[in-house]
Amino acid sequence: MKLAKSIRVLILGAPGTGKAIQCRKINSAFPAIRCLCAGDIIRTEMPRGSSSSFLVTRLMEEGRVVPDDMMIALTQNHLLEKDLLSTYKSWAISGIPRTENQAITLDKELKRHNAGVNMVIELDIDDETLLKRVQTRWIHPPSGRVYNLNDNPPKEKLKDDVTGEPLQQRPGDVADLFMSRLREYREEAEKIRNHYSKRGIYHKIHGQTTENMFPKIRDLLALKFGRMDPANFDSESLQGR
Repeated sequence: MKLAKSIRVLILGAPGTGKAIQCRKINSAFPAIRCLCAGDIIRTEMPRGSSSSFLVTRLMEEGRVVPDDMMIALTQNHLLEKDLLSTYKSWAISGIPRTENQAITLDKELKRHNAGVNMVIELDIDDETLLKRVQTRWIHPPSGRVYNLNDNPPKEKLKDDVTGEPLQQRPGDVADLFMSRLREYREEAEKIRNHYSKRGIYHKIHGQTTENMFPKIRDLLALKFGRMDPANFDSESLQGR
């Protein structure tokens, strides 16, 4: 599916909503939209041997978050390295911004390059479903690939599809820790939601699974930025935005 104009979209959502998976699905449906995930940006930085890479590595080992300014700087550098920091390029970033401060800083940096965000999509899944999902979520730490035994299972049980290496569960996916992370997300998400709603670019996608959410995302992107006739879209998939 072709785009009529460039799109720069942020994929937001609570832990466990499948942001990275949806980002990669967007790239598959719209090859012109490059996919960048917060976790991939961090993993790319860690082995570089720079002062920031040592700090990022230490923070990850200690289970702490990367400071706002550093996360936005890493994101900007990643966009520059991939030649995506341009008004003519299209990309989707998942998992950023995580805070209102990150949203404000990201806007300022992108504006300098005339490459501001023109769509924000928040994935919305109820808390009970999210808890069930993370309890069956497994990851391949070296690559960041994420699987769910019910929603997005690996081809071979508990093995990475690409390398065949064993999968692991995240320590933060333990029920008590996850609910704490979820509360923190809800508190900050309202501020981010208001920030982008003022610009008229915020959209919420409701769903329960990766598969039933993606058609809504695909049709929203195509309707706003594609060449297809809106009359050809499935109106059911666009409800609840």
